[in-house]
Amino acid sequence: MENEAEIQRILFFGKGIVMKRVGPKRVSVFEAGAGDVPYGAIWHSNKAENIRKGRSFVATDIKLLLEEDLAKRGQRVPSNLKLVRNCSVAELKKLPSASKDIIFESFFLNAYSSVPGVNHYLFDRVMSYLKQVKRVIKPSGRIIMIHGYASAEIFAQAARSIGLKSHIVILSQKMLSESLAVWIRKRATLEVRKEMLSDYVRENPTMQKYAEEFAKRKGLSEPADADLPVALILRKSSSKKWFRFWKKT
Repeated sequence: MENEAEIQRILFFGKGIVMKRVGPKRVSVFEAGAGDVPYGAIWHSNKAENIRKGRSFVATDIKLLLEEDLAKRGQRVPSNLKLVRNCSVAELKKLPSASKDIIFESFFLNAYSSVPGVNHYLFDRVMSYLKQVKRVIKPSGRIIMIHGYASAEIFAQAARSIGLKSHIVILSQKMLSESLAVWIRKRATLEVRKEMLSDYVRENPTMQKYAEEFAKRKGLSEPADADLPVALILRKSSSKKWFRFWKKT
């Protein structure tokens, strides 16, 4: 699938517009909500090729594993990785404008902007995050957000309201459990989320109605599919020149 191939190129540093503009040796990656497991930016920074080519990584989270935590697991912190145990949005605010090639998060914005026990988002938090990633991402960079389908639609609308271009990629089981596992820690595999979401939707009348409407509008087989994981890709530009190049790579 071409859209999944696009995600592969971005997150695994293959050919694409990011590489064309900055070169494969100079990619700078920021991960928001990296969590307390050694995946994502932490995993990639330790890859020999990424160290050799000078790709830099920043992992942020209020519960982030630090150097001593990784040492207990027999892992080291390479020179191309910066670990910051702090709110990811607070760290984004400290970064220079147009300084990152890739900004990644999986379910971070959902947690950051959710109200416990209430079925809506704090939109000031949603907009705060989106405005910061728009400021920090380079013109040729990409913002990738892994979320449930319905949430991704909401975040895409918010992103477009501040001038970001967006598209959503529906992820296959293979992509989730194999290719993206080192980024999203397998917590988004279809079987796991399907069971969890079915129970949640069934026990929550408000969510049940919304999920039913969303599933019908999108032609999904059942309400629980409304929150199965997808990738939301945001960018500053979508010129015809860019698309011509992308299709050739």
